[in-house]
Amino acid sequence: QPLVPSSEKIKKQFGTFKKTSGKIALSLLTNVGKTFLTRHAGDFWDEAGDIFSKSNSSLITATSTESASNATKDALVKAIDEGVDDATKNLIANFEQSKSTIASFKKNLSALLKITGEQQTSHGKLFVFVDELDRCRPTYAIAMLERIKHLFDTDGVMFIVATDTQQLQHSIKAVYGQGFDAPRYLMRFFGRQYLLKATNRGAFIKKLFAGGINKQIINVPEGAKTPEFYFEKVADNFKLSARDIEQCFEMLHDIASTWRVDSKIELALLLPLIVLHQQGSELFESVANGDLELSDRQKLSGPLGFAFGEYNHNTGKSESVRGFEYLEALVATAKVDFANRKRPPFDNTYARNWAYDRISEEIQSNQIRVSLFDGNLRFSVMMRYGEIVRSISSFTA
Repeated sequence: QPLVPSSEKIKKQFGTFKKTSGKIALSLLTNVGKTFLTRHAGDFWDEAGDIFSKSNSSLITATSTESASNATKDALVKAIDEGVDDATKNLIANFEQSKSTIASFKKNLSALLKITGEQQTSHGKLFVFVDELDRCRPTYAIAMLERIKHLFDTDGVMFIVATDTQQLQHSIKAVYGQGFDAPRYLMRFFGRQYLLKATNRGAFIKKLFAGGINKQIINVPEGAKTPEFYFEKVADNFKLSARDIEQCFEMLHDIASTWRVDSKIELALLLPLIVLHQQGSELFESVANGDLELSDRQKLSGPLGFAFGEYNHNTGKSESVRGFEYLEALVATAKVDFANRKRPPFDNTYARNWAYDRISEEIQSNQIRVSLFDGNLRFSVMMRYGEIVRSISSFTA
């Protein structure tokens, strides 16, 4: 309506289109609930009433007026129930009539678009955008495709379906069986396919950080240089989608916004915890509790296998330090009692020395409060990262 100027010619053709559309809408709404009809029939209600049984016509007509609110719910549902059942039976009983109804629907829709197109300066096409069809229930997704094909396969109507085709194929196989040729089945519906490039993780992450987060309270290993770059490495290795990245960033943003400790957030530990929690990984609890078994280390060494070049001031040599080594060193050092903490031997790895320096800075912080540690200033706040992630994720969700 906002795009096409009103005219008597359009109104007349729309009236013709409604007469067919009412019947189509009524038959299709049978399996989505009777109460849906009472809310959303709109302009098509009167036309749909033509195929109700005569015994119910007076009540149904009343629902299209302001007095509809006075009709009792039970009587209305019963009338709709009987009318829909009768209409469905009639359509099934007379297959040729059903075909004729659909043909009329297509013809009148095409004619309507042709007339509206004459009133526009650009084109007379109707574009319908369908997003995330792959996330729908498998039977619903298939029904949607079937109805698009059979009802709207007409001149002037363009359906743009944005979907993960691979996931949609899984949905189809869930209904028809794993041996079903899902790709060929989809070719029945899509006249042309366009493959969109995957999101550039680095550019997307930079845009998220530019949106507003206090990077001054976030610390990363020297080799990473920036929080954005470290985030990108983690996202790449965990193969996070754009949606995953956004959700993980929102959790990080929420934590940074409510951070009340003077020491900085150690991204090398917090970010993997956020990702593991967002992904529903069983490794989350192991890392959060600092109980990394050999099998846990092996599982984490893959997604945190990226490395940065670091200069070890103690040995005077450059080292390649993996993301997993930073995490493991922080976990191991954070759970040591402050009172018994001693500097690691001179020949220790860069990661252990780096982790010790990070936690030493935390100890020296002026704003660390005993209350944060349940009355005992003994362990690093990093031992509470898991608890923080659990609590903040409920708000993000």
